[in-house]
Amino acid sequence: MSDPYIVPITKVHSSFDEAKEFFDKFSSMVLFEDEERLAVGDLAQGKRNLIVGEPGIGKTLLLRKIKSHLEEGGFTAELVNLRQTDAIDQIDQFLDRKVDASKALLFDALDEVRSRFFLQSMLSRWSYQAYNSFMNREEALAQNPAFPCPRGILDRQVLVEVDFYDFDGDVAEGVIVVDRDLANDVNELFEQIFADGFPIAAAIPIADLQFEWDDDRSMAANNTSGFNYRPTTGSDVGWLSPHALGCAIDINPLLNPYIKGEVIKPATAVYDPTRPGTILVDSFIVRFLKERGWTWGGDWTSLKDYQHFEKVPTL
Repeated sequence: MSDPYIVPITKVHSSFDEAKEFFDKFSSMVLFEDEERLAVGDLAQGKRNLIVGEPGIGKTLLLRKIKSHLEEGGFTAELVNLRQTDAIDQIDQFLDRKVDASKALLFDALDEVRSRFFLQSMLSRWSYQAYNSFMNREEALAQNPAFPCPRGILDRQVLVEVDFYDFDGDVAEGVIVVDRDLANDVNELFEQIFADGFPIAAAIPIADLQFEWDDDRSMAANNTSGFNYRPTTGSDVGWLSPHALGCAIDINPLLNPYIKGEVIKPATAVYDPTRPGTILVDSFIVRFLKERGWTWGGDWTSLKDYQHFEKVPTL
């Protein structure tokens, strides 16, 4: 079967007021007071905007105008046509460019890119590193409005900046959010991970817009993460997960799944000890963390959670 094309997720609104109310509540994108005239300057304010329209309606021209507007405002902007064979190289060069100004990257023809090309060629080479580098403390600890975290727990969380090799062998950067008493363990662990060359797909705080505190989405992206104020997996009574206290980390979940009977999370994961990035019983990661008082989910008998390590600090 041929690869599916990327299809934008859309929500149809019956009126402009309904759409504005929805985006005011749920989105960081900018909507406009004047529904008859959409200003390029307003459109360019959004952190991640998707422009959708029929072929020939003028999307490329609009992107060019947005690029010009951003450059006039002091941004370093690049418009990449994804139909071009050197699109990935253009993106790499743009992200590697050292500038003092803020950067804005615009894509044209996203709907014509096959999913395999986009996910494997683009995300693996630059997206995760870009997201990791852009998150500050306020963004990484943004509250989940559906399940707000008590201030006392939130104040204990710290951002541990880590370096690692990705699955292409390139050096990448990431952020792990954990309780302050566990920060040194996590920092030293990733020093060992880096020295050993153990590959990590991504390390992005769960509050990032691509996850929005959704553990399933983070696992499906093979994202390594720590703090996430949420109930424990499989709990019927709402017990808090150790992640809710910043006392646990999940490493390469797509390679090191949660398995309980026929339940596998993430659903597409396969535990294959021969694959790089998989955690084994004799792994240096297991030894390192056990020596420091951590528990590994791979040792559990009622279920296996190979990605999971936890340690409750003395409060």
